Amino acid sequence: MITVNMVASGYISDLKKNQIHDAVVNERVPITVSGCAGQRITSKGHENGQLSIDVAIILIHADKVYILSADSDEAGCDTARKTLDAAVASLKWTK
Repeated sequence: MITVNMVASGYISDLKKNQIHDAVVNERVPITVSGCAGQRITSKGHENGQLSIDVAIILIHADKVYILSADSDEAGCDTARKTLDAAVASLKWTK
């Protein structure tokens, strides 16, 4: 059985391997979205020499993994986070 913690650990590993090589996880907290348990992960590091912030929401529902993420620089972080939060808040499971 796949767990949220397993997916989150794999996400962080892939992020460091493929995108933000020096990523530091600043936040990894449990959340609930539309009755579904998940995690929010916020990481910060450098991508192509520029500061990059990644916010990811990881959910498992009906044996399927969902990862929603937003990447931004420091100036756009608040806007990206609010947009991601609004998208996540709009989720409704049909099954």
